[in-house]
Parts: sequence; C-alpha cells; structure tokens
Amino acid sequence: MKWFPVIVIGLLLTLPVKADYVSDEAYKMIPSIKEWLYSDIVVQEINKQNQRHSALSMREVNDLDKQWRTELKSEEKSLINQVMSSALSEYLKSVKSNAEGTYTEIFVMDNKGLNVG
Repeated sequence: MKWFPVIVIGLLLTLPVKADYVSDEAYKMIPSIKEWLYSDIVVQEINKQNQRHSALSMREVNDLDKQWRTELKSEEKSLINQVMSSALSEYLKSVKSNAEGTYTEIFVMDNKGLNVG
C-alpha cells in the first residue's frame, strides 16, 4: 500500500484562523503547500519509513513515542537527532526558512504517527 503525505503531514501556521473556518490567507497558501508536500523527497521518505516500520507492533510504536518525549527533556537525544538531521528534515527546514515566517513548525509523520522529518 502506498501512503501519500497529505495524510501524514502536520503543520502549524502563523496565519489567523477565524471562528469555524480558515482565513482567506491560508487558502491562498494551498498551492505552495502542495508544491513541497508532494515533492519527491517527502513522498520517498514517508514511503521508506512506512516500509521500515511496517512490522512494528503498537507497543513498539508507543515505546518510540515515549523515547521521543523522554529525549525532549534529556541531554541524550539520539532518536531526535537522527530524525532532525535527515535529508527530509533539512528540506523541511529550508521550506520553513524560505516561507518567511508563515510556518512555525512543519513535521511529517509516517502511517504509524511517528516522525519522519
């Protein structure tokens, strides 16, 4: 099964959100979001991690999530550093940088909800 990033990407926008709908400014961003969202590196890295993690049990997924949360508060950050230094993370950092403050955070997750970049 092939997973597409539209399902597994999260991003926080610094754009105003009004009541029950997203602002016009956010809708204007959709074409640029689609451009990087469907880039080869995003799609390839999600698919690679989905394949690597295909046999993970729910317990193993929870253990990795717990390790991530523990590392956030620790000096030891092996898992976080591994993800944050990946080619995908470097690409997402450049997308964020080039967006001139539009995004406060961009992250991509696999089909298990684990961070890819």
